[in-house]
Amino acid sequence: MSSSIKTYTITEFGGFVRSGLPPAGCQLLPERSFDALEEFILANYSESDTDAEELLSLSVWSGLGKSIAVKNYVGLITMKDGTVIEILPKIQCGGRQADLFRDIYSHVRG
Repeated sequence: MSSSIKTYTITEFGGFVRSGLPPAGCQLLPERSFDALEEFILANYSESDTDAEELLSLSVWSGLGKSIAVKNYVGLITMKDGTVIEILPKIQCGGRQADLFRDIYSHVRG
């Protein structure tokens, strides 16, 4: 595990791509982290209850390749390699609102 933790911040209903130029609302996620997140989604897919598939979805875009979209989820996902995915509410506009949400959420999660 790397000593430096990399955090990727997106908004709810945004997403990640594995390669290429990300479209609006998406970010490029390193292949290793993308593959680990994809594996997590596939390993936790089930037909009942709330699972990874309900929070994150996989798709393929023509000319872009694989993508992972965040559904109705706000919070943090920490990958085994230390990568942190921070998902902010879609209504946040950045700046002070993002900082306020981070402050509130950090108190909630301890």
